[in-house]
Amino acid sequence: MTNAIAIGMAFAFLFHQDYGLFNVILGWFGVDGINWIGGTSSWIAQMSALLVYTVWSGLAFKILVFTSGMQNIDKQYYDAAKIDSASKWTVFKRITVPLLSPLILYISITSMIGALKAYNSVIGLFGTQLGAQPYSMITIVAFVYGYINQLSEISYISYASAAAIILFVITVIFSLIQGVVSRKRVHY
Repeated sequence: MTNAIAIGMAFAFLFHQDYGLFNVILGWFGVDGINWIGGTSSWIAQMSALLVYTVWSGLAFKILVFTSGMQNIDKQYYDAAKIDSASKWTVFKRITVPLLSPLILYISITSMIGALKAYNSVIGLFGTQLGAQPYSMITIVAFVYGYINQLSEISYISYASAAAIILFVITVIFSLIQGVVSRKRVHY
């Protein structure tokens, strides 16, 4: 639960081409250092670094939510499944997942919204250049901010406004889809 910019800067250090931890570990296996986030790095290298950073930074909250959900499941369900000699997979599929389905819905909606509004993590990891130019890691929020900062012409503000509205519509569409799916899959 720390600042996304600070975590991004720490991961930028870990992924540094010359002295980053990931390249040191690759060097132990005889693999040359990869330029993960700098000038000539490939899109796959940049996306891999962003994926590792995103999973690491968001995992703690999700673990806390699911741990609290698991602790709130009544033990009588598991005892009944044990008496019926249900397999672990059946217990997971028929008891644990249905009882955690409201939390799964909550995590999926908040994760999708968080992914759509990603900006701090990309800035923290790649800097204001947003990665290598042919494969820039620009997000829709970075697109909006980029056009807002170019206030010399009024037409740029209209681009930023249009992008913000598109982001809102995409977020609403994903939330509605998850709401429709949740009617069949979420058990309260």
